[in-house]
Amino acid sequence: MTLTTTCNCSAHPITRAHLGGAITASAARSASTIEPAHHGRGRRSLAPSHAELLVVGQISTNDPWNPTAEAMAVSGGSIIGIGSIAELEGLTNASTTTIKPDGVIIPGLIEPHMHIWTSLLNLSWPDLSHEACPSFDAAVQVLKDTAAKTP
Repeated sequence: MTLTTTCNCSAHPITRAHLGGAITASAARSASTIEPAHHGRGRRSLAPSHAELLVVGQISTNDPWNPTAEAMAVSGGSIIGIGSIAELEGLTNASTTTIKPDGVIIPGLIEPHMHIWTSLLNLSWPDLSHEACPSFDAAVQVLKDTAAKTP
């Protein structure tokens, strides 16, 4: 079965979570490839060879029709599939590494950074980088400390 959806102008593979209400879960389970429509520029296959990494846990998809997923497949630094473990079995093989992190996984929110010129103007802002705050509780404590010192 081939699934199609309207392109969101992204070169990244479209996953079940991004398709929203366009398909049903049963259709996603039987899909062999997912192809986006590219605004009249034809179609391209997005069938990956296999996942290098399978992340299993509570995954937030930011999709109102499928707000959470059980597993996420990653290959070449890109998400190639998201859904249930059963839905992603076809993307895994013996060399796929499986991890089960604690907490909620929010794909894409992984790179805290600074805009250097803005940062120079705001040196009093709290440092919430991963190095300074390796956990959520540490970040909350830094914010509480900053709030206590702020007039």
